[in-house]
Amino acid sequence: MSNLKITALAILLQITVAGCVSEQTVVDGSEGGQSEVGTDQQARTRMSLGLTYLQRGENDQAIFNLEKAKDLAPDMPEIWNALAYYYQQVDEVDLAEEAYRTALRKDDNNADTYNNFGAFLCQHGKYKESEELLCAAVKRPGYIRVADSYENLAYCALDQKDFAKYKQYLLSAVKHSSSRQTAVYNLASLEYAMGNMAEAKKWQTRLQNLGQVSAAASLLRYLIAYRTGDAAEQQIAEKFLVS
Repeated sequence: MSNLKITALAILLQITVAGCVSEQTVVDGSEGGQSEVGTDQQARTRMSLGLTYLQRGENDQAIFNLEKAKDLAPDMPEIWNALAYYYQQVDEVDLAEEAYRTALRKDDNNADTYNNFGAFLCQHGKYKESEELLCAAVKRPGYIRVADSYENLAYCALDQKDFAKYKQYLLSAVKHSSSRQTAVYNLASLEYAMGNMAEAKKWQTRLQNLGQVSAAASLLRYLIAYRTGDAAEQQIAEKFLVS
């Protein structure tokens, strides 16, 4: 399920950069005077460090800083999201699920948590709850990654060989992001596999117009041209495949 869109790291880093105003402060004395540093901001700094170390593969430093962040601000949902992301990377499935559930208890209106937790559960075969969470994500006001969640729903449906839902969710993803190349490619592939050549050609042409040039897209283009008897299109696709 590597195609599932898990956005925790990028979102959390954006939150960290944005910062926040904290009600609690600690005083750090120095020769140059005193400066007040918000506890929440300290926690976000630790979280950012933890995620940076995780990207570098320094997992011991990653968990050290994430645990420090949790100690500083145990009620901050994004820290529990970061912990869940960490546990996913080190394949601690039970701890990741527990962290996601804690994040939802801390803030039950965070669309990214619903999306990421839903994708996580789908990866581990918990399809019913996964679909519920991903559907909850798309219903959250102001959520800007609706297409990601619909694609996650599509991949989860495909995992269950529910091709009708797979198509339905891919179409929803495209409606919310008309230039979404992965969804358009998958729609073209699905229609080709189902023998619907007119629909396959429609989606393949749309993919071509989006500027998608890859070995997989070129092969699909060739196969559709072959099935529809379009010799000229076959030759063009062959040139792309050779190049």
